[in-house]
Amino acid sequence: MNNQLLSISKVQNYLTENGWNISSFDDYLQKIKKEFDGEQVEMVIPKIENLKDYAWRIRDFVKVVSILTDREFNDVFEEILNFGYDLMSFHFESEKIKEGVIPLDYASDAMKKIVDIIKFESCSEINPKSKYIQPYKESRKLIENCELAQTEPGSFIINIRIPLDKTYLKKEEIEEEDHIKNLGRGTIKRLLDGIEESKTLPLDSNNFEISSYEKLNKNVCDAISKLLLSDTDNIKIEISTKLNSQEKYEETIRSLVKINSKDNFKIMNKISSLFNEVPEDKEATIIGKIIEMKRQEEDSENEKRLVKIYDNKLKRNIYSWLEDTNYKTSCNAHRDKKPIEISGVLTQKENGKWFLENISSLKVI
Repeated sequence: MNNQLLSISKVQNYLTENGWNISSFDDYLQKIKKEFDGEQVEMVIPKIENLKDYAWRIRDFVKVVSILTDREFNDVFEEILNFGYDLMSFHFESEKIKEGVIPLDYASDAMKKIVDIIKFESCSEINPKSKYIQPYKESRKLIENCELAQTEPGSFIINIRIPLDKTYLKKEEIEEEDHIKNLGRGTIKRLLDGIEESKTLPLDSNNFEISSYEKLNKNVCDAISKLLLSDTDNIKIEISTKLNSQEKYEETIRSLVKINSKDNFKIMNKISSLFNEVPEDKEATIIGKIIEMKRQEEDSENEKRLVKIYDNKLKRNIYSWLEDTNYKTSCNAHRDKKPIEISGVLTQKENGKWFLENISSLKVI
């Protein structure tokens, strides 16, 4: 049986999201009730944590819920413990680990690489690219709200709680409707699918185009390679998931993928090297409203005209330097508060900002 303690805030969140009716009983206790199979169930549980029998009362509540829902006690307990999060676990095996130890520098670096894996894989979920100079702000925000969950006793498992917060949304144009997708869960699916698919990629075939492969990216492959150290090391990693049952998702997500130094180190290095050869610049069409316009003098006779456009699909600002005709068109659009459609070559600069260059067309919508 799980020996962890459930906080009252987690219990309250679980009760609210699962439709329990909550009312005050006294200064220390609260009455909760909910209908199960046509029968009203009522219980009295704590509403503060400093009661002597707090842990016992909460465990009794979990036990009752497990019976009512015909589920294992630990399953209900973990659902409440991780409510609002998906859980992704990295289970490490090696000769050293069998002896009960793991090098401190490897353990420290492993945590950093797992952060990189989640951070840059979420970048691919937002906007698939071969590599990233730096992570997107949404990816940094996601990492800020991930948590290191309690490690299982007697094992070298790193548990990461990935939030299901509605802050992390990606909107796509599908059949002229906005489709909302959770960034954290989408990142988990993309990562596990990408690792599994990487094992069967025809990397040595002349017909294989790495630019069409969007599941992983160079940053993620480099991080995984560093976890595996080399093809002669005997490191095995199992990446498993336990998804929050309250959050519905339309796609099937793998529960487990396995990688090891011997079989996967060279694969990840090969994908990384192929990604490194993919040109970063690509043709793109941006649709959005101009939110800022600037003039910048180059010399006494020439000046640059910079526009900042908020792209509704990418959910970010795009910058572009425009010549006279396109700049005048942009001025009119900005004045009339109308969106523009502008095509060119999209690239991310060293400072992290996105620029649309070599403009081929611009029109007011």
